[in-house]
Amino acid sequence: MSSILKWVGRTAAALVVIVVALVFLGLIVGGDETEAPKTPSATPQAETPKEEAPKETAQRGIKPAEPAKSTPNPEPAVVLPPVNVEALSCPDPVDVDLEYRGKVQIRRIAADIVKQWGLKAGPMDVLPEDKSRTFYWMFSATSALFSLARGTDWTWYRDGSTVRFVKHNDPVLRTAGIVATRFKLNAKKVDGRLSVSVDSDLGDRQPITVTVDRLYRAKSEAGKVDTYSRGYGRYCGLAAQWRVAKLLPVDDKAWKASLAAHQDKMAQLGPDMAFGIESIEDRIVVEARARGSDDEVAVASPLTVSVRAKSSFVGADHLRLWESYETLNEVPLIARSSYPGERGTRLKVGTIFRVEGIEHSQLERWFLVSIDGRQGWINSIALLRKGVKRIAGLKDNELRAADLHRKLMTNVFGPCLEYAYNKLFKSRGSESHNARLAMFESVQPQLKEMASELAKLDLRALPESEIELFYRERLTNCKSGVGQR
Repeated sequence: MSSILKWVGRTAAALVVIVVALVFLGLIVGGDETEAPKTPSATPQAETPKEEAPKETAQRGIKPAEPAKSTPNPEPAVVLPPVNVEALSCPDPVDVDLEYRGKVQIRRIAADIVKQWGLKAGPMDVLPEDKSRTFYWMFSATSALFSLARGTDWTWYRDGSTVRFVKHNDPVLRTAGIVATRFKLNAKKVDGRLSVSVDSDLGDRQPITVTVDRLYRAKSEAGKVDTYSRGYGRYCGLAAQWRVAKLLPVDDKAWKASLAAHQDKMAQLGPDMAFGIESIEDRIVVEARARGSDDEVAVASPLTVSVRAKSSFVGADHLRLWESYETLNEVPLIARSSYPGERGTRLKVGTIFRVEGIEHSQLERWFLVSIDGRQGWINSIALLRKGVKRIAGLKDNELRAADLHRKLMTNVFGPCLEYAYNKLFKSRGSESHNARLAMFESVQPQLKEMASELAKLDLRALPESEIELFYRERLTNCKSGVGQR
């Protein structure tokens, strides 16, 4: 063991000469150029922001709706068409855009919400006439009214084209079937589909939403396991429609594709968000919801397709040493700084490359990569839009060598290169990222060889103190070599 470490020590000392030589090469390569290589132009462009909405209803030129009178005129009876019990649809929500300067009357806010919804407001006797509040909302009209009514003694319901306001204990909520006293979901598997109905005493035109989901257990890279759900579908209809059984599709292939797309998206955000599939439930969960009521049924339905355990997508800042990846968009390949004759190029989608070294800058990563026998640099900013796809991981012996490579770079060569850079560049009041990259390039072949030799040893048998001493001595020798030049 000691002989190997001594050999490694002699090799590290020899590298000092190479480092210093490349420093001067960097000076030659860099010349008067003190700018870092231009960052690739693949930085994702932000979406064009929506035009800022005017801040107040009055400023938009829309006159706020006046609160309804306490004693409204009798409304003529409206004969509604019969409900089509077969057609199910989820109507798009109507969004409102409200913001007031200071506090305004509750009744005014409610009237403005109803007007932007495109409906009529019924009597507002139950809303306090003397109460005001601040209010801001940019979501659906229904959620705006529920938010306005939260914590009060009044509520609202839709009656055709009219929104009516009542107390929570108003008998009309039950006698008119607005709130259910009976609400039962029925669901079963029939010929590969779900037969779903809802038995309730809701009024024929009261909305009911049914969702179909499957649960799965996800395991993070840190080992934490949590349960999540992924949906098959969301179906909206009226109470009269749901009284008749509906056959809903259960498309396992589409569910699998949706889950895989979600895995890829999370993996691109980094290891903290990436997850693997631990297990998938053999049942699907059907849930029905109406105003103030809900019911849930689990139906046995094993998944009919296989699901991958983990995504192969990787985020821009999370590539690993010596692993191979595939580009998912065009990426600039920047020429090595220590080879002035080389020229950069653009890598096409689907190009395979291997990471040979990682240089950490303050806000980005520079990946020294090899592609079909040539080397160059890829900046992490160029990968932000889509990330990359991992093609090949590392075997156990490669993992050990890669780990030693990182430790040697962190404890010996990285600090030594920084020391040399500060001494020869910053001390003269100049900076050159080209020279920094050239110095980094110079040590990679020898560093890789050293890490591979150390990987053959079982360093776990050595005391931690002896390993730390080894690192300190190599760093001291390296700095001494720089200081003598």
